[in-house]
Amino acid sequence: MKNNLISGDNFHWLKLNIDDLYLTNTIRRADNSTKWLFIELIIKYLKSEGFLTFRDAENWIGKEELKELIKYGDVVKPKDNDIIKIEFAMKMWKVYARTKEGQSKGGKKTQSKNKEQNSEITPEQIEVIKEENKFDDDSPF
Repeated sequence: MKNNLISGDNFHWLKLNIDDLYLTNTIRRADNSTKWLFIELIIKYLKSEGFLTFRDAENWIGKEELKELIKYGDVVKPKDNDIIKIEFAMKMWKVYARTKEGQSKGGKKTQSKNKEQNSEITPEQIEVIKEENKFDDDSPF
């Protein structure tokens, strides 16, 4: 996995677009256990940054179960490649990547603004603080 901001290691929250999820054939037609395997495979797919091999998917959810998901068409194994494709999960990955990039740009902008601001206290400000905290001469100490 890549060691940067946009990586599967940093993908901690699963945000499902319920409307899109209900449009998948698996959710509309499969039995409940297959639906959950589909969601589990989506999570594994996202954590692997969209590079999940057919064999890894088989090992993760089972050979027969993967065949069942492929039957519904939401999990695709291209003929020329061993990497499976889950279009629904790729949409989620793109949203995640855009969000992370936006957060990174916003953080850099804030950091540069903070650097531009002078954080030193001027002598005038020190005098004002001293005046505000000045004790009367009647202090018992």
